[in-house]
Amino acid sequence: MDLKNITIDPVYANKLNMHSFEQMLDNNAQGYKFYWLEAIVQLIVNDDKSEISFDEIIKRMIWSAWYSVTEYHLHLGPCYQGKYANAIEKIIHELSAGLESPQNFSYEEFEKIYVEKYGAISADVKVLYLNVPYRLLSSFLDLSGGDKRWNQTKWLIDYMQEFNSRNNEFLLPYIILDDKKSGKRIRITPEWKRLILDNVTIIESWIDLKKIQYLQQRNPGVPGIVNKIHKETYEQRHLDHVRKLWKYYSEITGKPIIDIYSNDILEGAVSIDHFVPWSYISNDEIWNLIPTSRSLNSKKSDKLPEWNKYFKQFSKEKYELYQAVFPSEENNAIQKLKDLFEACRTDNLNSLWASEKLYIPGHSENEFQSILEENLKPVFDAAKLQGFRIWKV
Repeated sequence: MDLKNITIDPVYANKLNMHSFEQMLDNNAQGYKFYWLEAIVQLIVNDDKSEISFDEIIKRMIWSAWYSVTEYHLHLGPCYQGKYANAIEKIIHELSAGLESPQNFSYEEFEKIYVEKYGAISADVKVLYLNVPYRLLSSFLDLSGGDKRWNQTKWLIDYMQEFNSRNNEFLLPYIILDDKKSGKRIRITPEWKRLILDNVTIIESWIDLKKIQYLQQRNPGVPGIVNKIHKETYEQRHLDHVRKLWKYYSEITGKPIIDIYSNDILEGAVSIDHFVPWSYISNDEIWNLIPTSRSLNSKKSDKLPEWNKYFKQFSKEKYELYQAVFPSEENNAIQKLKDLFEACRTDNLNSLWASEKLYIPGHSENEFQSILEENLKPVFDAAKLQGFRIWKV
């Protein structure tokens, strides 16, 4: 995604420096620029804002990153000796500390906590105040990265206002205003506001792409970053074929489905649990799925089960299903089960090791368990290292 397909009205085209706009998100060591620009775009589009306070933008920045940190456990910047260096990440960890389900929060609940705990986060909010609003415009200004004047905010505010007033061409996207009554805020240049409104989908997609590339560098071992920059919805899950497979397996074999976490027999509607949470693995591969009760699935949420306590039972249940799908003798009932298994391939069996090594005929239980453990345990350990907690039943 780039900005080559952006629509620029001839009425204001000669006032916009698109080359500098394309470079706005470069040199983004902490990722703040993505979230600052994204917040501005959202406030322009959703609330028709032309003047926006720093505080409004910063709250939206934090909220935009909220789920990436609380639900998906992504790092927004480097860590040093277990301490977070990224101001947004530090703020989110401070605000979410002690909350039972921060990933289920609404923006209104977030705002309330932001106000209540502001004293604890004010130093990190100040970091964002002092750097991001000015640095985002660096590609438009004749200032080098190491110029000491970046730290002189009053001079920068005056310089930006003077820059826009003397330039009929190449206007800044916004200028910064500061007074005792309203505090610091930005005023969007009308020509740039119109460009954003005319091209919001392209601009948001461009920001998302840049953000994904940045977050993948900061979280090199984490799969599915593209699914973790916004709140996940259940429409993203593809579990219907797996649910039907387990249900029919129980019907034709007469074997009850056992909940591996409680040892209870599952009856009626069941949930499908991701042994390693979806929040980390970001897929619905059948080798990571197991039936469970809705209540336990809800309680487990995005936590990891205790490996030594549950893996053998997890593997045993999956091997019994495997035996039914790949039997020594076949009949019509088994053929229907095989058809249901094949229906899972598109959404639930894309890993080469699973399709070419695990789900092939002829495995003993020990062989099946060994292959499954060899491939699942590293994923489990990586999720634990990323910060996913162990679930205690």
